[in-house]
Amino acid sequence: MMGESSMAIAATGLASSSATAATSVSAEPDGLAKAFGRAPVALIVEDNAINQRLAVALVKRAGCTAVTVDSGPAAIERVKAGGIDVVLMDIQMPGMDGLQATRAIRALAGEAARVPVIAMTAHVLSGAEEQCRASGMNDYISKPIDPDRLKSSLQRCLLPRQS
Repeated sequence: MMGESSMAIAATGLASSSATAATSVSAEPDGLAKAFGRAPVALIVEDNAINQRLAVALVKRAGCTAVTVDSGPAAIERVKAGGIDVVLMDIQMPGMDGLQATRAIRALAGEAARVPVIAMTAHVLSGAEEQCRASGMNDYISKPIDPDRLKSSLQRCLLPRQS
């Protein structure tokens, strides 16, 4: 049986390469970046290096710049530092999970508390999406990530902020 990481890679056909805990990748301009006025910055919070690389590639294709961290506490610090337009949050992580990290982001002061958060999870159990929304997340994407669904979610979360 394929694991979640293997299924995600197989679904997109992306080859693996090494990743680091904090990475930036610039996006090619497309409709989302043009509508936003620049390439929006997406913080990818994912503890699995393979899933992290996959998410970076998909976010780049959607017209964003990707910044990665591998834990909930690192995500909170990065959002506090500013410059993040949207967060893609894994739910199952060691230590502080994505639900706890999102609640902590929502408790921050100022604009940081309002950064849209999109759940990225392999959870398909009944009630998982409701749990994510109850923690303060704006949207929910299941793994393996569908590129069109990701782009639609990014548009829903980012474009209203520009109005």
